[in-house]
Amino acid sequence: MPTNPQSNSRFITRLPREVRDAIYLEVWRSYGLRQHIVLHWEWEGSEPIGAHFCRWPCTTEYEVEDKLQEEIDLYRIENNIPAGEGIPHVTFQERLMTPWLNHWRCSEAVEEDYGEEATFMDCTSGVPCWKNYHSRSKYTPPPPPKPRGRMDRLWDKAKKTGQSSHVWRKLGLPHGRDRDTVTAPVDSPYLPMLLSCKIMSEECLKSLYESTTFIFTDALAWQMFVGFCEPHPRIKWLNRGIPPKAFPKYAKRIELSLSPGFPYDITCSAPHMSAHSESLHNPYDFHWLHLDRFQNLQSIKMWIAARCTTVYYLDKNIHLGMLDCPKINDFDVQELKDALLSFGNIQEFVLSTPLHANIEPEDGYVEGITQNPSHQVWKRGTGDFHHPNLIRTYRGRARQGWVEMGSQRQVQFDFSHRGIEISCAGGIL
Repeated sequence: MPTNPQSNSRFITRLPREVRDAIYLEVWRSYGLRQHIVLHWEWEGSEPIGAHFCRWPCTTEYEVEDKLQEEIDLYRIENNIPAGEGIPHVTFQERLMTPWLNHWRCSEAVEEDYGEEATFMDCTSGVPCWKNYHSRSKYTPPPPPKPRGRMDRLWDKAKKTGQSSHVWRKLGLPHGRDRDTVTAPVDSPYLPMLLSCKIMSEECLKSLYESTTFIFTDALAWQMFVGFCEPHPRIKWLNRGIPPKAFPKYAKRIELSLSPGFPYDITCSAPHMSAHSESLHNPYDFHWLHLDRFQNLQSIKMWIAARCTTVYYLDKNIHLGMLDCPKINDFDVQELKDALLSFGNIQEFVLSTPLHANIEPEDGYVEGITQNPSHQVWKRGTGDFHHPNLIRTYRGRARQGWVEMGSQRQVQFDFSHRGIEISCAGGIL
């Protein structure tokens, strides 16, 4: 039986497209127009056997300044703690340590809902799904079953007719082996709208991606969402995620928050993940963003942190070359200009990052980097004064509540040759 396109629906025939789009927008707004995208694994022992994307409503507006550093320094002054001495403060320590970087408020919101284990990681991606922690830490007996509603019946019908995979793939959600074991999420409007009818599904998909600001807080989730550049064929888990096709087609606004060690998680730039370790790609030409694939991208806002949340354990015989990777705070003015050429066709581009001491001003917008008035580079000094203590005590994160203060601003990297460890991107460092 051919599929009924439902083109005679009164919602379609009576309301003009611009009115329908306005309705869709208000529906998305009810759940938040700023959404974090994170990658979660399903594990079998120590081997990842599946991956899916999860989202989280963002409550942190993009800012070029690091208000957390200012807050810590104000606390130090008010409590008469001499400059250069450590600051005993559990909350500040945890906010500095969070892999959510400048989105530490969002990290605290996740922790409030799903428990401490959900955020107690080195990276926002490559970890078990939040729901695993929620079921253990906040389990309550299920209520008596309710009569199945209209959306439940639609979802059952979609699964029986094989249409559910079409919806899953559009959103980049679990599919395949997991499709029939995952219940339709009823706490968000996305699936109900996409399952309404074929015409509405296409309109909603376009409206959703155009109106949402997609936020990534690690390089792994981004690469899994848009595709990797020359990964080593032995790293099979890179094929676990399927990028949603609608993302490069419709997305308009993107924000990325990256650790200063992000080049070590770019497949073609890190020797432990590249298919051609003898000729690594330059991560600072940002080719791995695959901007040429986007058809409607208008705005990119980037934040490069001055602190790492990961201790990189290096094998001296294999990975010492990673120490030679350039860092953005080493660039002079011309090198910085060259690095940002990839964003020339983007209407709005904002970068907040620590930079070399020779680039002026000490703090503020850097002039002369670009001729486009909508392209801005904000210098956050040469780094941070206040850094987390990276002594490992629980699941790879510090717990003693101690903030270290340096005598000068710097970008923090923590390397050790004591052994090897699994990094954010799942490779051996």
